[in-house]
Amino acid sequence: SFAESIRHEMLANKDIFIVRLSAKDETPVLENGLLKDIYLDWSNETAVKGSVTRINKCLSNKKTVLAQSREAISGDTKEVYTSDSLNCIITVLIDHFEWRFDDPLIFKQKLKVIQTFINRKDIRLIISSQLHPEKILEYYRGIEEKPSVSSDEETSKDLNYAQSLKNYIEFKQLMDNIIINYIPTRFDYSWEDEDRACLRSKEKMSFPGLIQSELGASDYLAQFKKAVDNYYETYCVGREIDSPEELIVTRINSLADSYYEDLFNACSDQEKYVLFDLADDLIMNQKNTNAIFGLLKKGLIIKKCDKINLMNISFRRFVMNKYSKEEASALELKIGKEAGTWQGYKFTLILIILGLFVFIAMANQDFLDDLNQLFIVIGGGVAVITSVLGLLSRKNTESS
Repeated sequence: SFAESIRHEMLANKDIFIVRLSAKDETPVLENGLLKDIYLDWSNETAVKGSVTRINKCLSNKKTVLAQSREAISGDTKEVYTSDSLNCIITVLIDHFEWRFDDPLIFKQKLKVIQTFINRKDIRLIISSQLHPEKILEYYRGIEEKPSVSSDEETSKDLNYAQSLKNYIEFKQLMDNIIINYIPTRFDYSWEDEDRACLRSKEKMSFPGLIQSELGASDYLAQFKKAVDNYYETYCVGREIDSPEELIVTRINSLADSYYEDLFNACSDQEKYVLFDLADDLIMNQKNTNAIFGLLKKGLIIKKCDKINLMNISFRRFVMNKYSKEEASALELKIGKEAGTWQGYKFTLILIILGLFVFIAMANQDFLDDLNQLFIVIGGGVAVITSVLGLLSRKNTESS
């Protein structure tokens, strides 16, 4: 699970950058779910400015407490403990890193704090952001070129430009040397949970089971359970409805549309293409290894009963509505994706078949007469099969 992976990285004393898939998902999984010594909320400037002081004070206090406890144990031996022998490590959780990232001076202060404490043996940084680092880099890349300004504004504009350019370089270096993780749709999700479900007897899913399956795919979606239960009891129970499942899924889509939009936008172009490919026919190209594992880590696709599927039906519906076949083809061109295996071989096979026909026709003139008879038989057979299928279809319609 993601929680276990983070704990392993913490045990290895790694600095970690964690990105939320959606800004709407404010579940306090990090604040309450991870052991930490300091929680810094960087959504206000005062907290940013006081970060260095708070971190140093916390580290000093912890070393003092640890030294006192060891001195009490050593007794009269007067053993001296250095900071290294104390093995004192504090964990600092920094939340809302993305706040005011577009203000060069505030962003400079944040980078300075991180640069002060990153890669320290006695300090472990966990930085949380609601905005992917690439979006921040994209913003600063957009102002790489020095703007033309009037003489009155030249000084302040020059300072902002210089600081923005410096922020871009320093932040890019930081992101190249830190582990970046996405908070998945379910913080404590484990593949073993899905595999256990496969051991149960296969039976048609009940409507409460459908609701649980749909909303259980995400910690954020769980908050809609009461609303969807009320909708089911009000509009589905006791009524003759052709497809109550469709009503439930449509209702969930309406509640989670903007959330699903965030999840989709948090994906790379390759990941978006894999999502559409899987949503379209539940088949995907296994060669897209990086995108597949990225989506598995995010929880947008899941392994269940030795199969890969989207996290729930309503998200699959969203992806299918998001992209038409034409838009998927445009995305395919954008990512420079090569045509599929069949598309690559189809033209070659057609040329080979045509070449064989020409060769046989030139070698044996009687072959053309036999070929005409073969086309007549095939055409007649197709007409008979079509008529029979049409008759059966009409009978099924009349009986229903």
